[in-house]
Amino acid sequence: MSAAGRDVRFRFAAAICLAATPFASGLAQRTYWRRGDVIGQGSAPIIRVGPNVHVSATHPGDTHYEVVVSAHPTDSTRLVAGSIIYPESVAAIGTVVYASSDGGASWRATLEGPALDRTGDPATAYGPDGTAYYVASVIPLAGERRLQLFRSQDGGGRWDGPFPLPYMDREYIVVDASRGPSSGQVYVNGNNRMPRNISDFVLYRSRDGGRTFAGPATRPAFGTVQATVMGNAVVASDGTGVGVYVEAADASGVGATLRAIRFAAGGASLDASTTRIADYTPGGERKGPTLGNANAEPALAIDATGNRFKDHLYLVWPDRRSGRSEILFSSSSDMGRTWTPGRVISDSPAGDRTDQFMPEVAVNRNGVVGVAWYDRRGHPDNLGWDVRFVASSDGGSTFSPSVRLSERGASFPPGTSRERQPQPSRPTEREQVNVGRNSFTFMGGDTAGLAADAGGVFHAVWVDNHTGIPQVWTVAISVTDPARP
Repeated sequence: MSAAGRDVRFRFAAAICLAATPFASGLAQRTYWRRGDVIGQGSAPIIRVGPNVHVSATHPGDTHYEVVVSAHPTDSTRLVAGSIIYPESVAAIGTVVYASSDGGASWRATLEGPALDRTGDPATAYGPDGTAYYVASVIPLAGERRLQLFRSQDGGGRWDGPFPLPYMDREYIVVDASRGPSSGQVYVNGNNRMPRNISDFVLYRSRDGGRTFAGPATRPAFGTVQATVMGNAVVASDGTGVGVYVEAADASGVGATLRAIRFAAGGASLDASTTRIADYTPGGERKGPTLGNANAEPALAIDATGNRFKDHLYLVWPDRRSGRSEILFSSSSDMGRTWTPGRVISDSPAGDRTDQFMPEVAVNRNGVVGVAWYDRRGHPDNLGWDVRFVASSDGGSTFSPSVRLSERGASFPPGTSRERQPQPSRPTEREQVNVGRNSFTFMGGDTAGLAADAGGVFHAVWVDNHTGIPQVWTVAISVTDPARP
């Protein structure tokens, strides 16, 4: 059965929307239903998917990987997305920031060029005042690695910076949106790999909008254990924060566990104790048959709405404990002190043995939890992917059947093998986009993007190669909870 045929089993019906929203292009929305269901009744969320939009259209010939996205807290028209880019005109990897001022219907590059040469690990955030932030790592040909931050007071159009930070590997940025004394404080967390090459969770903080940073805050066990995989941090309504990461006894990753770490408002220190969430078997591996086939990073979101699930935490991660990579989900109602048992939410058909990976999670203004991931159920070669999405309106207790977001997805020529893939390096010829040229070829990087805008619409951002070269795409997703009046 085709992927489209399988989608017919799900709960939602096709419709066309012509309202003045991200769906206002006049193109048909794709919604999905399960045979026998009555539209608008029942308790499962109704998911409406808009048309795919080409984010990186201004760079159609340049390879893109590893994307992120953030939504303005009060203006539903403004979004920013960052991506790694391999520009044809530049002899080095870099990053680029795209911005939308019409709710994701169109995008333009607003931060690019020499200031972002030899950068990677893009990270974006908005502050409560609408200031947009962008952080990327700098790996120069000579000298020490570092991070640099840019800020945009108009929500993503014009950028100031760069402002320097010490180097961290796979860093993330979050801004305190509480109403407490630390409101507006900027946090950047990541792996501390410099200068002593210690792999552990660290946190930097800025009280002046990212212009200068203090820290790092470290935990008392700093340097005695290994944080092998880094996730993001979130901030609660009282200003306290929680981050997630993978911990192992040594760099080999043996006996790895997924853990949560807390920090008080202000971020001056990290709690001495951490919380075990689950045993961890990475969806992707550093070597072996699954090299470069799936990412490893967990993703964390918090319900900041003030509704009945106020400050609940929602965590997703790719995990290979079953023998293939699947999307696991866990939640916490006490700011990360305890967690529900991890369970699979990637609803592959019975008998499917393909990998599902790259999960991202977000919560909209109504408290609906959305999860998106890269899905291989329609790709028997276990190399290509589509993007799928599920929603929960009951705090993650149950999820809707998944719907497909990507109209075409990523695919590779018959006979393609991962074994042809080299170690990470910048392609040096026009064939850079072809199979076997980059370590991200078969997984699209370490992150994708999912954010909920001020109006409650979700925006998923991903990479696929259906144009012949990896490009950035997005879609707007409207979720209606039939149980809400």
